[in-house]
Amino acid sequence: MQSFVDSKQYEDGDRFTSISDFKWSIHCGAEIEFDYHGQLYTIVRPEGHINIAKAFRPDTELESDDVEDILNYRMDDGKMLREVLTEVTDVIRTV
Repeated sequence: MQSFVDSKQYEDGDRFTSISDFKWSIHCGAEIEFDYHGQLYTIVRPEGHINIAKAFRPDTELESDDVEDILNYRMDDGKMLREVLTEVTDVIRTV
């Protein structure tokens, strides 16, 4: 019997399957952490706003009330979050 830790489900964890999946999580108030090319990013909801940034790097912060702005956030490689959303790994989300 395969253990939960070894299962594909665990590897995929809470990875996003689509932009709609991401939008649903944001709409539900999720706070999210993920890895993209070895960099940890966080999405938090201070005072009802949506905030994305590299972890511990406030100079990379984007705050908005619009999920589309968050999806247009530029990653280090110049791609927008919306372009790489299904590629991010180690996703942890509260919803």
